[in-house]
Amino acid sequence: MRASWTHKKIVFLENEEMAMIQLGQITITKQDGQEVIRKIETLSIDVTEMEKQGHAHFMLKELSEAPAIMGESFFNNTLSYFDQWKNIHRLIFVGCGGGYYASLYGAFLAEKYLSLSSQAVSGSEFRYQDFVLDAQTLVVLVSQSGETADTLAALRKAKQASAQTVAFVNVMESAIARETDRVIPLGVGPEIAVASTKAMHGMIRSLISFVHEWSLWKGGEGIPNFFKEHARLSNNMKCVLAQQDKIKQLAQKYLEIKHFLILGRGGEFSAAKEGALKFMEIAYTPAQAFSSGELKHGPLALIDEQALSLFLIPKDGLYEKNLISIQEVQARGGHMIALTTEGNHELDNLVDEVIFLPKTTEVFHPILSIFVLQFFAYYLAVFKGFPVDQPRNLAKSVTVE
Repeated sequence: MRASWTHKKIVFLENEEMAMIQLGQITITKQDGQEVIRKIETLSIDVTEMEKQGHAHFMLKELSEAPAIMGESFFNNTLSYFDQWKNIHRLIFVGCGGGYYASLYGAFLAEKYLSLSSQAVSGSEFRYQDFVLDAQTLVVLVSQSGETADTLAALRKAKQASAQTVAFVNVMESAIARETDRVIPLGVGPEIAVASTKAMHGMIRSLISFVHEWSLWKGGEGIPNFFKEHARLSNNMKCVLAQQDKIKQLAQKYLEIKHFLILGRGGEFSAAKEGALKFMEIAYTPAQAFSSGELKHGPLALIDEQALSLFLIPKDGLYEKNLISIQEVQARGGHMIALTTEGNHELDNLVDEVIFLPKTTEVFHPILSIFVLQFFAYYLAVFKGFPVDQPRNLAKSVTVE
């Protein structure tokens, strides 16, 4: 019988330190030869989370776990932080890959509900640009691994400039978690597949909660229906999970498509960016994400028989604007799939296929869109025979520049 838990000892080294292990003893020295003492800590890891548990791939396992994880009680517990941020006048969200796309959404929410100047910057750009940073700037780092080289460099640059920092990470023992002023765990459990899935859901959920709690602390109303929709999130994701066979069939139907366009407005634009990343990462298929309103400024030229447009079009305040974009593609004979709110049959005769998503607020809806797109990319990769968990040329944690 395999034990459910294994215990491992770990010592974290600081920069420019070296450890020598000899006859059961650990000696840690600095570059100048000075010996230092570091605390030995214990990591507890559930070994069952490191196994596929009957799933074909780790990515499928991690996708399947997402609804239950999103149903777990969750609080950022950031209330103690807000007193120290009362003079913050600017937010800069920083991440790489999916962390950057989550950052786009975080900046979108912060600007809307906190009335604070907010922007999102990729870690690789932040470290080499000249930003005005001071003690009234809060740099928000978003990283699944907490070891991403560019994001870590951005953190160190921010601290050097006396900006305040907070990090959303999934690995609490990571370098970013240890070096940031404050850390907020994603709490989604280990991810093994290179392509991040449940951690992305965790990033979005955490950022929504972060903005909601801060808004309340400032005396605002917070995000409308936050507790109700957060409580419904798990069941809403289960409804998406129940459509897995349909998504699988659509992936097979459009297997020969050469180019995907993924389009959305507002918060759905961040979802579109994450979806396009997954199509490229694991299905090796060119995919581009655009704001729907940008379609007529160039991307329409890509519409042909070998292209498929996926529209993220919930029945929200931007629905009519998105509808215009769908009509533009239809007029040019383009293939389309629409992800829209259940009960909305207005699109049935405008697009090739419709995937209906449960009703929720526009704040939580991008999580559902992302969930569908991740499954679509997964099945494209499976049908193409690609190594889903370990796509070529990529690593789970990018620790080099």
